[in-house]
Amino acid sequence: PIKAAAVVGGISDMLLVCKNRPRMKKMLENELIGTDREEYLKRSAVCWPGKLTAPLLIMHGSEDWRSDVAQATVLAAKLDTQDYDYRLEVIDGGDHGLNTKRAQRNKLIFDWFSEHLD
Repeated sequence: PIKAAAVVGGISDMLLVCKNRPRMKKMLENELIGTDREEYLKRSAVCWPGKLTAPLLIMHGSEDWRSDVAQATVLAAKLDTQDYDYRLEVIDGGDHGLNTKRAQRNKLIFDWFSEHLD
């Protein structure tokens, strides 16, 4: 069983991605998911926050052009409705993988797992 998780620059709302990145939408439709809206909802954690169980560290860069920071903030708002154990860290100036903030990212991850794992 998963005891804790961390995500960096994650996509939690597939419909929002399609809205914000038309080229990615076309690729998703043509190569991965198709056009069935239900398939996008199945892949969107914002649609099923009650199914998440492990404490979750959500990290996102404010300058992430691949995955808008709204992916993190919308998920956090949904988790708030579930009284869920999570932490949201929006890193100022961070890129998609927080590669420009590697030391800060790694410290957050190590601290999170140290706090939540035996």
